[in-house]
Amino acid sequence: MDVSDTTRKLRKQARTWVTKGCTIIKGELAKRSEDVDFVRLQDACALLEDRLNTLDEAQKAYELELDDEAVDEEVDSAYQFRSEAAKKSHGAT
Repeated sequence: MDVSDTTRKLRKQARTWVTKGCTIIKGELAKRSEDVDFVRLQDACALLEDRLNTLDEAQKAYELELDDEAVDEEVDSAYQFRSEAAKKSHGAT
């Protein structure tokens, strides 16, 4: 079974928003402590949490449309994406 274009787009958009949230957080964490905009950092963390929840929903929909044989590989890929996002949002590369 092929994944629908709509489901693919939803997941791609969700991943893009997660990446943007991580970039904002990483940028704030890279600043000297006295230059950090804590309001912006808090907002970015809240946005990232919201976007991760959206990504989880999009990922579930994506996986439901896959053939059983493809699910394990996709779960591994999704896990890798989330792990990389966590590293980026904590200032690691």
